[in-house]
Amino acid sequence: MGSEPIKNEDNKVMAILGWLGILGAIILIVTKKKDEDKQMATIFWQSLIWGIGLFLAFIPVLGWIIYIVCMIMLLVGFVMAITGKVWISPLVGGFAVKKANGE
Repeated sequence: MGSEPIKNEDNKVMAILGWLGILGAIILIVTKKKDEDKQMATIFWQSLIWGIGLFLAFIPVLGWIIYIVCMIMLLVGFVMAITGKVWISPLVGGFAVKKANGE
């Protein structure tokens, strides 16, 4: 969908950690960054959804395809965070932005 620069440079490390799937979502909750910044909340929701998708790998064929898609999305988000951008991923990005804005 798109990307935008990380507004707060202090959040760059948290954005990178946030893209670690379920673990990243937990880190954003524990550090309360999810509640402090809408960009971090967007990363939280995307990471949570793609991270949950990783658990579908035990389903033969379809689960494997979903697993690969989820890994690619998490990897792209991770790389974008390293470059200092918040990435809005396809499929779940719109939902994540709405949740981050409280809609």
